[in-house]
Amino acid sequence: MSDRDAAGQRGDGGENAVPEWVRDRITDEGVLDLSGKDLGGEIPAWVCQLTDLRGLNIARCGLMGTIPPELSKLTNLVWLRVNENQLTGEIPPALGELTKLTRLGLSGNQLTGEIPPALGELTKLTRLGLG
Repeated sequence: MSDRDAAGQRGDGGENAVPEWVRDRITDEGVLDLSGKDLGGEIPAWVCQLTDLRGLNIARCGLMGTIPPELSKLTNLVWLRVNENQLTGEIPPALGELTKLTRLGLSGNQLTGEIPPALGELTKLTRLGLG
């Protein structure tokens, strides 16, 4: 089964259920590194259910579409990388709710619009990758 097939695989909770192979990749430190996996399509809805994560790397996964504002549910994130995909649209202001973020990587996408003022209020943010 390809990464893309596994990413969309339905579980007991329907299409938004977190696949078992994903749960198995979460480290004891609360980090999920899927970088380079061919997830394709939009950022899977199940990502937004991983509320205990401290780090999420979905860079270079062939992702398209917009960054879902629901990522703001991941309030324990210290770092987030969605670099080098084909994401479009604006940066959701809701990412400003991720108050524990120290690093945010958004570069290598086709994002448009202004940087939301809410990101400027992330007092722990030390590294912001755009461009």
